[in-house]
Amino acid sequence: MASVRFEDENGIKYGIERTGNVPHVIVKGPVDSKTLALEVISYAHHEIHSGSMYMNEATATIGANAIGDTLVVTPPGLAFAHMFHEAIVEAAMVLSVFEDCTVAASGTWLQSYNHNRNSASAPGLKFYASPTVTNAGTRILQEAAGSGQKAGGDTRETHEIIYKPSTLYLYRCLNLSAQAKWISNKFNYYNHTDK
Repeated sequence: MASVRFEDENGIKYGIERTGNVPHVIVKGPVDSKTLALEVISYAHHEIHSGSMYMNEATATIGANAIGDTLVVTPPGLAFAHMFHEAIVEAAMVLSVFEDCTVAASGTWLQSYNHNRNSASAPGLKFYASPTVTNAGTRILQEAAGSGQKAGGDTRETHEIIYKPSTLYLYRCLNLSAQAKWISNKFNYYNHTDK
């Protein structure tokens, strides 16, 4: 068996080399100059560098035994938003995500920002606080958070939601306390178009 080598459009070399009777797979790409370790980042991290990862963070106070809503609106088209949501809460709350909700009014617009502050790329999703909800839609996720609840362990790989285009999503937080408590919603997402 002869050696087979090729190079992609980015200059990264791949192939199979043979040492005696033993074939070896080779990948020659960017390596650390001190350790010679192959430099690899996750796809989501790559999206930050490419300028298509966005963030939206807002803190709100939710009244005693009341709900706090955040509306997320996806644009039409073939760019699918990959969302990772994290909530930091002051007390016990139930967090739910609904798909295809309907609203009478969107609420107060919340500004999103690009993670790569050198990129002029604009976010595609729209976020609104305190929408007037007429129908919550289909609940696709629900979890307990805060006081006495199990925490930790979620990762982007297991908790990411890929949104449908032209769809309204509702993030609802139910405060289980008899007192007003705060929540900090952190939304991180990137837009991906299938090849």
